[in-house]
Amino acid sequence: MNIFRILIFIIFVGIPLGVHAQIDGIVISEIGAFEPADTEWIEIYNSGSEDAAITELRLFENSTNHGITTYRGGAVVAPNTYAIIANKAADFVAKYPDYTGTVFDSSWGSLKEEGEELGLKNDDDSVVEQFIYPAHSGGTSLERVDLGGDGSDAHNWAGHPSGHTIGTGYIAVIAEETAEPEAEVETETEVTPEPESETAPAPEPEAAPQP
Repeated sequence: MNIFRILIFIIFVGIPLGVHAQIDGIVISEIGAFEPADTEWIEIYNSGSEDAAITELRLFENSTNHGITTYRGGAVVAPNTYAIIANKAADFVAKYPDYTGTVFDSSWGSLKEEGEELGLKNDDDSVVEQFIYPAHSGGTSLERVDLGGDGSDAHNWAGHPSGHTIGTGYIAVIAEETAEPEAEVETETEVTPEPESETAPAPEPEAAPQP
């Protein structure tokens, strides 16, 4: 009888069954497309105010929704926290032992250095964010400059000058301009010749008279 009443309540009130809460505030913050395929990675950041269950998301790449599973650190990413989605989590962790943050496992073919469409979706296929990242082939990661900025804006992405910033935000590297020393200009100094002495030559002594 109690079960019957619950079913009637669900039908008339409209409580959805088996529907997960949508996740917002997760952004892609860095892309490791320069890596060999097995160690490729995507860094994400929780810019929201609540914990986010990343395993309820799908990674959209190459027109395909890829599943995301836990590997290290649990399924949840706290607010203002970074995490990594790796193509092969075990290979990523072996290559980057100094990174001790949360790692999720996924699987894709290969990220394209010439740029491609990339995104995160809820399990009902609604988009958390989706964009085409710009080309970058400098052998380093591609970093999102402003985490609150538009991911589809190519100017909001920058190639890291020497490597990556896994687990941290974008750090602007300003090259110090070293001014070349000015060439020393050799100046010719005019040498003024000393005037010749105008002193008359001393007269020769007169010969003594003969006795």
